[in-house]
Amino acid sequence: MAGTVALALLGGLAVSEPAVADDKPVNILAEDPVTVFGADVLGCEDDVDSKPGAADRLLNGTLHLSPFGPVSVRKDGNFNWALDPFDHPSWASRYRSLRWVEPLIDESLNPERSAAERSRFREHAQKIIQDWVKDNPPNAKQKVRFLWDDPTAVALRSAFLLCAKRSLGGSAWLHKTIDDHATFLRKHWSGAWNHGTMEALALYRIGCLESNREALRIGRSRLVGSFESRNNRFGPALDNQGVTNEQAVGYAEFTYQLWHEVMRTFRTCGDSVPKVMRTRVAKAEAFVTAAIQPDGNLVQLGDTFARPVEIEPGTTIEYAATLGAKGPRPTKLVSVFKRGYVFGRSGWGTTRPFTQESFYSLRFGPDLQVHGHLDHTSMTYFARGLPMLVDSGHNGYKAGAQRSFLRSPAAHNVLEVAGVQARDVATALTRKVVRTRWQSYTMTDRAFGFSRTRNVLFTQGPDIAVVHDSTGAADRSRTFRQLWHLAPTMDVRRARNGVAKATPRNGTDARLWLIPVRLGSGGKTQVVKGRTRPRQGWVSEQVLQARKAPVVEMTSKGRSARMLTVIVPAAKSAKVRTSVKNLGKGAKLLTVRIDGKAYTFRVASSGALTRV
Repeated sequence: MAGTVALALLGGLAVSEPAVADDKPVNILAEDPVTVFGADVLGCEDDVDSKPGAADRLLNGTLHLSPFGPVSVRKDGNFNWALDPFDHPSWASRYRSLRWVEPLIDESLNPERSAAERSRFREHAQKIIQDWVKDNPPNAKQKVRFLWDDPTAVALRSAFLLCAKRSLGGSAWLHKTIDDHATFLRKHWSGAWNHGTMEALALYRIGCLESNREALRIGRSRLVGSFESRNNRFGPALDNQGVTNEQAVGYAEFTYQLWHEVMRTFRTCGDSVPKVMRTRVAKAEAFVTAAIQPDGNLVQLGDTFARPVEIEPGTTIEYAATLGAKGPRPTKLVSVFKRGYVFGRSGWGTTRPFTQESFYSLRFGPDLQVHGHLDHTSMTYFARGLPMLVDSGHNGYKAGAQRSFLRSPAAHNVLEVAGVQARDVATALTRKVVRTRWQSYTMTDRAFGFSRTRNVLFTQGPDIAVVHDSTGAADRSRTFRQLWHLAPTMDVRRARNGVAKATPRNGTDARLWLIPVRLGSGGKTQVVKGRTRPRQGWVSEQVLQARKAPVVEMTSKGRSARMLTVIVPAAKSAKVRTSVKNLGKGAKLLTVRIDGKAYTFRVASSGALTRV
């Protein structure tokens, strides 16, 4: 058919889509779709939150969802679906999604198990699912969270139920349950972000596998529509640079994988992938790559855990994740994304070892949404094989003091105003100068009710960062604080003139110098670690974690602030000194000496920084 491709789907469903030369759909015509579809397209996935041997333990009455501890459950399949032993939304949502039953399905199909063992796993899985169905009809009066109130939980459960058909077949009760989930998902959608993507994908899969025309149509419409600006409250799921709308690096990686899953499902269902989807998902590779530190971990920005990146073979992500061992080498050293990110590095392991490259990040952009933090103007810095300046991180979604702290400005490397509540505002990147061995940026906002401007310059040869913070006039004299968050593995001591020196405890030949350059009346430097009131000096790298970590606070008092700080990662034996002289008309010349060698920078009256 010229100009269009007739897309044959299960049960005689058909959709027409303009033909795309480089995206040829696969026609699926089969009496038993479960034998045709791969586990990934069915919605099956390894339950990475379950410990090895999960299926055998379930038979013996133990459920263990990592990182939470083991829980005793009924062996007869009669479960308490209101159970929440850890009072934690992540455990409760996973429990009621039924994804933890998937190991039973897997083992029921495992050819290395005996027929009797496979039968026991299958029967136990069926008992659990049927108990859930009996206890939780869609119109149940009992209101338990993550049963029929949350479309994402319904979507995850839908994906599992489709996956369970591999073992349980197409029995009428299972078909009815899946149809109930489709009905709910048709009526409820979270919108164009990862929750909405998972919901629409689940609905699309139901349409494809259950011959449900309406579910197929609505699921596809929502997925394709997620790339539009109109009618999406958070903007398109991925913008034209491939950047997620969720303001978290961890979710950039997750949605990159999720949209690839969407495209595979489209193709396997005989559908075609729109060009805008293919193009933007492809561009997301560059964002994820740029956000990988020289240790192979994602930089912790927004709701992001500290962990290695999942290797994506044949991509630049693979190169960064394997520390340059495999994959095509990226070429860009500095990347600026209009949704509010700057990533820069000294190299990709060609002129010095990969892990010895320096790396930095900056945050600006739209006001807070989805998984973002109040981290505008914040920076992170990696050098000499270590995270030097860090984001305080992410510990999961349970509300409480640590969650509130981690999302606040106090948990980031910013200038804050004591006693003034920060506003959730957009921050503009108003200036950028990118040179081969140095880069300079200016960011400005009104987070505290008056102008706040941060100028920052990074050099790579040697690695130096210079930060100039300034504000407009406050209503009265205030205390302004520059916050510098260090890794929990660093020890800090204060030296003369407010200088702070941080040294890693693991024996690495490194020392981070934090040097305040006084531009006016003197301030003071103090180190805070593990304080609870007000909360300060904590880092969370994983769920449920809060580690004491040093924070260097440099303060200045007055109606406004003008603070200049030099940050130098150097060898332990290095001697670092700074000096400044006036150039006239408010401009200054800053000199940084490392072991006697001088590096000079011009500080304009506006605070803009250039290397001389």
